[in-house]
Amino acid sequence: MAAPRQWRCDGAMEIIAGRFRLRDFDHRDRAAFPAYHADPRFRALYGPQAADSGHAEGLLKTFRLWAGDRPRRHYQLAIVQLHEPEAMVGCCGLRATGCEAGRAELGVELAPQYGAGTAAPSR
Repeated sequence: MAAPRQWRCDGAMEIIAGRFRLRDFDHRDRAAFPAYHADPRFRALYGPQAADSGHAEGLLKTFRLWAGDRPRRHYQLAIVQLHEPEAMVGCCGLRATGCEAGRAELGVELAPQYGAGTAAPSR
């Protein structure tokens, strides 16, 4: 039987599902997020501007601003290992702006080192 999913209700977004925690970005991500954006495998998909540390820092600032919006229309969440909150697997986002009521666009981005086999069930 799968473990129950958990949600926080104190304003910060956090979802626990299986081996992963999806949570709002915070200070723990200042090194990991720009590091995987600088990886050559990531740059091959997103271009050289994504490797610029200023680009990643700007994204983190935007994500923190979105987290404070009320009502909240954008969610960009860090995906981390459940028992290693600094081990960033990637991020995912929901964007509701421009969508019909009750709908949103979903995007998932995995750090290159987690791109193969991460979603496989644990044994």
